[in-house]
Amino acid sequence: MPELPASARMSLWGTCLLTGRVDVDTAIEASAPDADHATGARTWLETCSSLGERVVLMALPRPGDYGDAPGGGDLREAALAAGECVFVPGLGGGLVPLVEEYGPPGDRGVSVTWRHHDSDPVAPHVLDAWSSRQAERDLSRAMAEATQALSGLAVPWASRGLADGAAARLGTPTWALPAGLPPPAARLIDLAAGVADLARLATDSPDDGTNAAGIAARQQHLRRLAAAAHHALTRGINVAALHLAGLRPGRDD
Repeated sequence: MPELPASARMSLWGTCLLTGRVDVDTAIEASAPDADHATGARTWLETCSSLGERVVLMALPRPGDYGDAPGGGDLREAALAAGECVFVPGLGGGLVPLVEEYGPPGDRGVSVTWRHHDSDPVAPHVLDAWSSRQAERDLSRAMAEATQALSGLAVPWASRGLADGAAARLGTPTWALPAGLPPPAARLIDLAAGVADLARLATDSPDDGTNAAGIAARQQHLRRLAAAAHHALTRGINVAALHLAGLRPGRDD
């Protein structure tokens, strides 16, 4: 089963807290259902709630692309190092997760520690421009381009019997997300998370004896596809969060 970044659930369940759907304990627990221990988010969430914030957004920055991460302060750089973050657009500032394993071999646990960093607010017109439908079109185009580019290269899952495993990983995902997500955004989340997982699976697969040039070309195309999937996932989560917060009246996106 593909996995969602910790920030994806924190965005949606944090938004549910800010809009009064759940309490802070439920939001924290639901944001990290697979973690044995989660800490660091409570004070920030309670402060955002008391100051009238309505939505928690996320970003998945990558080298050379900060994505939706806001500027100002040190949030962008911390998020870039971790690969993800959440933030509030009105007041600015956000959280970056540190996900760690602990415990002896054979009995490992997972902890998520959220750390606060400062950033600038995000202008409303920036949020208004986001569209899950446009992001889905962009991802579909990236998938078509990757398929064409990879068609002439060795495909590890084709000759290693990994295709069935990849299909099983996609299956029908259960993300443990809040109910009531807009269908276009929910569809995009499913697609983007699955594509990102398949790109990672292919990147980590054996090289099948392909020459160095072929391996490098394949990895480059897969990195581009993964980047497109992460961008689409971010847009899907953020548009869904804006809908949950009631900040997209009359929009079906």
